[in-house]
Amino acid sequence: MYQLVSFFDNNGNGSLSFQEFLQMFLPCEDNFLRNMTLDRYSARVGRYDSLPRDIEQAVTSVIELEI
Repeated sequence: MYQLVSFFDNNGNGSLSFQEFLQMFLPCEDNFLRNMTLDRYSARVGRYDSLPRDIEQAVTSVIELEI
């Protein structure tokens, strides 16, 4: 996980900004799909809120595949 975050951490602060997170998760070769994803409605999640379980599992799956 450290190597994955380090790869996308452009400013070297040890954590991912929202833009760095998007760079990690959104497709970079398909601009149409990237823009469709960015244009979708997204609910605001507070710092201490939890994501729905299915979204957490999907994010975990992507990270596991990347590692």
